[in-house]
Amino acid sequence: MTVLMAGLVPGAARAQDIDLFAPGGETALGGFNLNKELKDALAPPDDRELLRHCHYSEVYRWTGVAPARPAADQDVSGCAWKAEAPQEMPPRVLAAPRSPGEAWTMINIPETRAYRVWLGYQADPGQPMPVTLTLSGSNRTVHVFGRVLLSHELAGEEIERTQPIRFEDELARMKRHSLPVMVWEYVDLDLTAGATRFALSSEETRARVDGIVVSGSRTGFSPAKSAIENAGNLYRAWCRVRVKTAAPGVASYTVPSVSLGYHWRRIPRGQSEPTWYSSLGTADKQKFVGEDGKPAIAVGAWTRWVEVTEDVMDGRWARGGGPWATVSVPFAGVEQGTGEAQFAWYPHEGGVLKTITPGISEGRAVFMMPLERLGEPPVTNGAAGAWGMRKPEVLARFESAEDVHARHFAWGREAVAGLGGATNNPRPRLIRITTSFSPAPAARGIAARMLESLGINDVAGFPADVRAERGLPDPVVFSGAADSEYLFDTHEPLDPVAEQNVEATLRKRAQTILKGRESDPPLVRIVMGDEIGSEGGGATINGFASSRRAFHDYLRACVAQLGTNAAYFGVADVEELPFLDEPGDRPGVHAGRLYYASERFKFIHTALYYAQITRAAERIFPRVQTYCNFSPHPPMFGQHMNGSDWFALTRHGGANMAWGECWASGGDGKGSWGFNGFEVVGYYAAWVECAARVRGGLPAGFYVVGTTGGSDRKIFSLLGRGIHWITAYSWGPMYSGADGSNFWSENPKVYGQIARATHAIGPADAIIARGRREPRRAGVLYNRAHEIWNGAEGGFQTDRLLQFTALSHAHVPAEILLEEDCTDKGLAGYLVLYIQGYNFEGRTLDALRRWVEAGGVLVAAAGTALRDESNTATGADEALFGARQRPAGMSRGGWHPQVLPDHEPIDKLTLQATDLTPALTADVIGVKVVLEPTTGTPVGTFADGRCAAVMRTLGKGRTLLFGFQPGMLYKGSAPGGSRYMLERLPLLAQPAQLALGRMRVEYSEPQTEVWLFEHEGEAAVTLNNFAHFLEPAERAAVLTVQTDLPVKEVFSTLKGPLRWTREGDRIRVDLTTPETVDVVVMR
Repeated sequence: MTVLMAGLVPGAARAQDIDLFAPGGETALGGFNLNKELKDALAPPDDRELLRHCHYSEVYRWTGVAPARPAADQDVSGCAWKAEAPQEMPPRVLAAPRSPGEAWTMINIPETRAYRVWLGYQADPGQPMPVTLTLSGSNRTVHVFGRVLLSHELAGEEIERTQPIRFEDELARMKRHSLPVMVWEYVDLDLTAGATRFALSSEETRARVDGIVVSGSRTGFSPAKSAIENAGNLYRAWCRVRVKTAAPGVASYTVPSVSLGYHWRRIPRGQSEPTWYSSLGTADKQKFVGEDGKPAIAVGAWTRWVEVTEDVMDGRWARGGGPWATVSVPFAGVEQGTGEAQFAWYPHEGGVLKTITPGISEGRAVFMMPLERLGEPPVTNGAAGAWGMRKPEVLARFESAEDVHARHFAWGREAVAGLGGATNNPRPRLIRITTSFSPAPAARGIAARMLESLGINDVAGFPADVRAERGLPDPVVFSGAADSEYLFDTHEPLDPVAEQNVEATLRKRAQTILKGRESDPPLVRIVMGDEIGSEGGGATINGFASSRRAFHDYLRACVAQLGTNAAYFGVADVEELPFLDEPGDRPGVHAGRLYYASERFKFIHTALYYAQITRAAERIFPRVQTYCNFSPHPPMFGQHMNGSDWFALTRHGGANMAWGECWASGGDGKGSWGFNGFEVVGYYAAWVECAARVRGGLPAGFYVVGTTGGSDRKIFSLLGRGIHWITAYSWGPMYSGADGSNFWSENPKVYGQIARATHAIGPADAIIARGRREPRRAGVLYNRAHEIWNGAEGGFQTDRLLQFTALSHAHVPAEILLEEDCTDKGLAGYLVLYIQGYNFEGRTLDALRRWVEAGGVLVAAAGTALRDESNTATGADEALFGARQRPAGMSRGGWHPQVLPDHEPIDKLTLQATDLTPALTADVIGVKVVLEPTTGTPVGTFADGRCAAVMRTLGKGRTLLFGFQPGMLYKGSAPGGSRYMLERLPLLAQPAQLALGRMRVEYSEPQTEVWLFEHEGEAAVTLNNFAHFLEPAERAAVLTVQTDLPVKEVFSTLKGPLRWTREGDRIRVDLTTPETVDVVVMR
């Protein structure tokens, strides 16, 4: 022994070269493993820097291992191994052999050197558990693990002294073992760099294997998974930060706290609601202090390692959170500089997985922390092999805010460059387009320039030098008032003190907002609520004197308009009447009228509530807009506005700006948020336009949600509705906000869509923003009376949407109107109206009759005006349409447009060809009503010969009553988004064409929305193509525009000059269909 040791002087031999005994060197003399002891004796006492050469591979993810629960169609017959059920803590999935054969993977050894190869397995004391490891490829060797027998008589630490075995925690080392226990057994091997096939096989079906660890470190590290705190190391995560450089004279810094923001739903254990904001290192009491434990840290020195496992890993702590979260590090004492952050699987320099260098600005650095699949090491059966402790694609998410923005800027450049000749188009300045803007301070300038290049032009957060450099308009200043109850400081919605309190708050804000701007005040926009419903029901309105008084004032106004008195409600004085939340069973006429009035007042009361903020704001700010946002989902999925009325807020003075939003997607799906396709946005925009049609016209805005796609088409749907305040919701960037589904910063397609829209609008900005839109001579009634009494019954929301869409396809400029618009004055501008709904106010029908007699064309769907506002049948429908209606059922199924093709037809109808109706045969879905003509003329029949359509001449006008829902038939059996039975378009278009004559704008593509704008000797036509599925994508098309302008030039803002000719009073333009949107300018 002495002679042997004398020869082992430093540099004479490597420990790995010594192999005194049999292969593997596992034979021991008197319990002493000489080969192992010699090798370890020559290794440095702490070689953890060699952990940089470390790889972990979980066997259950290898080729040849069947999952614990295979998919129904998954063939696992060729798998010799099978994964067992996962355990949560420590996180582990064991794999077991179930038949002779291999489980294998490819590992790419990065460097030729000595490695320690570990196998984690479940040992059974006193029993061998042989598992053979076979290496092939760049390395070739065979080694059998599990031959070492664990003694019942020895504690774990005694076994570790004599065997190549390591237990996972101190508890396991302290005790003697008689039951199965997890161990890690190692063998030291010299491995050559290159792809190596690692294969495991065993005939022992009791074997249970965790994984393989290949490590350059031998004496400083042994792998472990343990539920005991601080014992495991394979599944943990660590982070440290430092100030790398700072301004001259700054010698030290502190890190007060490090915030962590999640962008997808991370659900802590034991909770049902997600956590959006937390801190990094929640389980570490010391947090980010110096390595000496002191808060003050010298510039250039690191903080201590902080464990972040609970914050970023899935497991017993929490689930989910998405791909990554955002870390914000305050470096107190350092205003500007360069930071550095390291992410490690082990708290040592050798365990560092990645280092990044975020900039420090305004005392803060921002970087992204990976979450999803963070605990998974890489694995592959590909020839190149895998290496490392974490997947490269996961580590790629550990990046600074600057790294993130470099990607954004590239997408922005590509979006604009992809426009070809339109790249240098002017961007809009009158059509205002904003988005959220909260980049890390160090990135504000370059991020602002990138967004402006896309066409974003109205962001208060843009640096002043960027706004001046790019000639941007003065941005809107936002001020929030969504916490209205707090601002009012009273529980009584209409308490007189509420308006005083909110005014006091707004005056304090005005001191800051208007400071230095008294002579040139900014436009202030106050957001009063998001996706609002009603403010108060029976308990509130009956319970507070101010609300009850407002209700009774409303009732008095109602009877005054009707030219009657309280007897209309069956009482002597309206003061006797309570607000009704429900009509009760079988209500009589008086109770029905009161319930109807209560439902109407519910949203007037809401308007009165918000009007207190609006009035206060208008007294304080010279230029101010107030609004509440409305979501389309309640009225679309619910088929009614009984919980959220888009119109009453502005129509009754609650806000001085109309606003809406969309989450429409263009894809197929029977629960799609797009309903019938991106074109649904035009329907929502018409709601906003209708809400703004009061007091000479209010400004209007809209949230265009980018993440659901189609931003360019959505923006164009707003232009024809006079919506000029557009929020491209919402850039973010994503790392600055909570729910990641809101932000499009990580979606490169949206950059291109927004750039396409703005560069198409830019050359026609003034024509569109200031120009005259063609007057709407066609109207589609939104019938709230029907919704109040019937809710979703009959699917009339969907039928109205599809009627409205059909008119758009016929290029008929139509708009939404309300019952309150149905007055002699309000109806005077219309030539054709489309109405529907079982219930109508008597005065509405009276006005419609006078309008028809004066020459209007009225088209009505099945069941129109069966009952009045008290839900009482009056026979008014027969008097108007010349036919009695007999309800005959409806098809079964949901009312989502993309569900309609699944409806089983309940009848077949045949229409005669007349000047109002096309010859048509069609299956009937939706509501069916059999008509019994009295003074009307039948023009259609159901299969049994009973009447399906009645036409009547009334004075100078015409009525057309269908016994079916024409919108439902227009969708018919056409499956998918933006698909319709176009051959049935005349069913809805023909009455409008008869009433209106030839349209001023005609376009050969029906599924393109077109709008004409005229301004100071120029005209522009917007084209919005929803037939995205037609081939070829660019098809020859013809546009004609009736105009007396002396046209000299016609061009596409995206494609350049166009061929055109004058044909009488029309300009004919030959062009190709746009991919999505375009603008044709004539001047």
